[in-house]
Amino acid sequence: MSHQTLHQLKNFGCFCPTKPTTASAEKEFAEIGFKIIRDELSFAEQVKILTRVPYHRMQLGRKKFKAVQERKVDDKDSIDAARDALSMYKSLIDTCGKERAAEIYTKIVDKAGFMLLADFFPTSKDFRSFDDPFDALSQYCLGFFQANEQASLMHINVVLLTHDEFHVDVTDCVWHAIAVECGHPELYGIVSRGDDLFLPTMGEPFATYSRSGTLCRGNSVCDFHYFRR
Repeated sequence: MSHQTLHQLKNFGCFCPTKPTTASAEKEFAEIGFKIIRDELSFAEQVKILTRVPYHRMQLGRKKFKAVQERKVDDKDSIDAARDALSMYKSLIDTCGKERAAEIYTKIVDKAGFMLLADFFPTSKDFRSFDDPFDALSQYCLGFFQANEQASLMHINVVLLTHDEFHVDVTDCVWHAIAVECGHPELYGIVSRGDDLFLPTMGEPFATYSRSGTLCRGNSVCDFHYFRR
C-alpha cells in the first residue's frame, strides 16, 4: 500500500475545474470541440459560428450577473467558464437552432467534459492505494464540495457520511443560476453529463456511484452518492 496522504492526491481541497491543468491537456480539450464542430456543421455554419462566439463573449463579458453578485463569488475563472459555455451554446443556437445545438453540445461534453474531469481528479487506482479506498474517496469528495462552498460556488448539505455511504446534496449552484439568468436553464443539464460519465470511474471497483437528479434537470438538488461495494 502507498504511504501517501489525502493531501497528496491531485487537487485535494480544490473547487470545480474550469479548464485543463496543463497546456497539452488544454490543447487537446480545444481540439475535441473544434473537431466535433467541423464534423457536425457545414462550412457556412462553421463560418457563422466563428463570428457569433466572439460576439456572445463580448456581450456576456459586459454583463454583471445577478447570480454572482448575490453569492459574492469572486473567482474569475469560474465565471469565465460560465461565459465560455454560454457563448458556445448561444452561438450554436444562432447557427443551427436549439435542438441541434443541444445535440452538438452534448457530443462535445461527452468527450471534452469527461477529459476535463479526468485531467483534474485522481483515478480509481489512486484511491485503491489506500488501506480503505472507499474512505479515501469519501474524504476527498467531501473536501472538494467544501472547497466549492467556501468559494461560494455551491451550497451543500452533507446528508450522510458513513463507513458504507457518501451522500452530499448541492442545493444551489452559481453556474446553473447564471444559465437560468441568461435564459438557458437547460445548459448545465448538458454540462453535468460529464459528471455522469466520469464520476462512476473514480469508485471502480470498490464503490458504486448514483444520482437521482440535478438542479439543471429540474430536481430540487444535485445529489451525489457513493456506496461501498
